[in-house]
Amino acid sequence: MPQPTIINAGNNNVVNDTTSYDPAEDAGASRTFNGITIPANANTVCFLFVMDVASSSFDVSDISATGGGVEIFDFEIAPDASGYRTSAAMAMDVSSLGAFTSTITVSLSAASAAGSILGVVCTDGFIENVTSTSDRATFSPLFRSYSKNSDNNILCQMHCVDGDYSNALTISSGTELFNAADSKTAGSGVYAISQATSSADVKTISYTAPVGADTFDVQYVFASQKNPFEQQGGGLIRNVIRNV
Repeated sequence: MPQPTIINAGNNNVVNDTTSYDPAEDAGASRTFNGITIPANANTVCFLFVMDVASSSFDVSDISATGGGVEIFDFEIAPDASGYRTSAAMAMDVSSLGAFTSTITVSLSAASAAGSILGVVCTDGFIENVTSTSDRATFSPLFRSYSKNSDNNILCQMHCVDGDYSNALTISSGTELFNAADSKTAGSGVYAISQATSSADVKTISYTAPVGADTFDVQYVFASQKNPFEQQGGGLIRNVIRNV
């Protein structure tokens, strides 16, 4: 079974699907992102939102998407502390749909004119695992994923970065998918990196950033199987988890 792929990545959201989007307007108690293109071969779409305000003052109360995708999860990433920016992640199953265009609406706990940006990853894979982390003064991050299903999965990191973001990254392991800052001076940013190659079932993403900044990231393992614990003919390979 081939590994899943990231679909049509790049920094230009006019021609790319795995990319970043600016809001229609950076004002008020919500942010609307129009024209999010979901390709026909996508099975899973992941979103990462960041706004350049302290997460101790603002919360993301809701993320919604038009177009009929089934939400898998949504949650806030950053700790409730003044040193971190407001950020949230959402993923949708779109495997039963064809190509469509979606509008993403992010509802906030208060009004603000701060800059914001949305990262989008489209894949023909399915979520095998997902975790999130937050870091202070990130210079040389290292992410590793171990899986005995490594021949059938890829690792993908989606990152959001706080104010005064410089989007110059030097990647030593992995492939940059997109990398953009919001429209404000000294604003926040979002980027994504993927890795399909593994050694001893371990996939590694590593890079250096020129300026240390607070980062919040969601780490995905995308598998080619919708349920990696199922055999091709159906049924569990073995009872991995059970009640005793």
